[in-house]
Amino acid sequence: MKDNDDRFLPLVLLGAQAAVWPGADVIRGSVPAGADLLVAALVAGLVTAALSLRRSKPVIALALVAAACALGAGPLPTGAMAVLGTAGVALALFTVAGERDTFTALLCVMTLALWQSLYSITLHGLSDRDGLDLVLTAVLYSAASAAGMLARRSRLARQAAEQRLKRAEIERHRLPAVERQRMERELHDVSAHHLTAVVVTAGAALGLRDRRPELADEALRFAAETGREVTRALGAVRAPALSREQQPSPRERMLGLVAGFSRLGQHVECEIDALPDGAVADAAYGIVREALTNVARHASGAHTTVTCRYGDARTEVVVTSAAPPAGSPAHGTGLGSGRGQGFLRSRAREA
Repeated sequence: MKDNDDRFLPLVLLGAQAAVWPGADVIRGSVPAGADLLVAALVAGLVTAALSLRRSKPVIALALVAAACALGAGPLPTGAMAVLGTAGVALALFTVAGERDTFTALLCVMTLALWQSLYSITLHGLSDRDGLDLVLTAVLYSAASAAGMLARRSRLARQAAEQRLKRAEIERHRLPAVERQRMERELHDVSAHHLTAVVVTAGAALGLRDRRPELADEALRFAAETGREVTRALGAVRAPALSREQQPSPRERMLGLVAGFSRLGQHVECEIDALPDGAVADAAYGIVREALTNVARHASGAHTTVTCRYGDARTEVVVTSAAPPAGSPAHGTGLGSGRGQGFLRSRAREA
């Protein structure tokens, strides 16, 4: 239940009205007439139903409550509408002021006060007591309207603050990306300048190495130092972490791995199904990477086939390679610790 849940207020008012009348008369031993009880029950039921709808239709609820209490106050004894005619009307008026604009709230309270005054004067005449009742009623209606307007203003201010907080949160996540893009542009420009200087200096060094070897050495030292500065600057910038939507799918990662080995001179063909995210895709990726690494080490240039088929109960990963071309060097001979096969088996078991 929400903190501002006031759905049971109409029932509370109904219980309070029953305690004032006819409850007080029954306690004193004076049982009201059956006709009065019937009229009071009908009026109380209508008022309670109208107050239950005050959030969705506040103006209509106010009109129904005021009219029902006024009609019931005529034939019923004094006190029969004491609670519903005051607190009930005030609650409906509070809701109008809280849910509608200020003009509507002021129009309702002025119309209600004028109508209440004319009705009371017509029904009871104008006496000192009736005049005091009218003043107290006007004060009650004004207080209810003011409280409703204050509640509406507080609610609107809270909603505006929540919107500002959401915008600030969005801005907090956006600003680092904007700053990173600015730094990347700045780094690109600076790096391009330095690398251009390296190229020009290296070219000048090559042209002067025969006539002015000392200048050539100085130019090469400058080029080397500039290259180190660019390397340090690039190393200071971390690659931004990709969001989940920006990350490649497991199949795209696998295809990128195969393409990378193809650029190294390996002849790799592949047939890869779509894989779900998770341990299975990670294990398949690791197995293919280890297998292609072994091919590159021990069978450089060999025709290699990568097959990855995913099923509900079984995932099959097969990497086969033909014999390397005659005379191709085995650059990876002697590399590796010999534990790759064990790692592959452990990956498969974990998946």
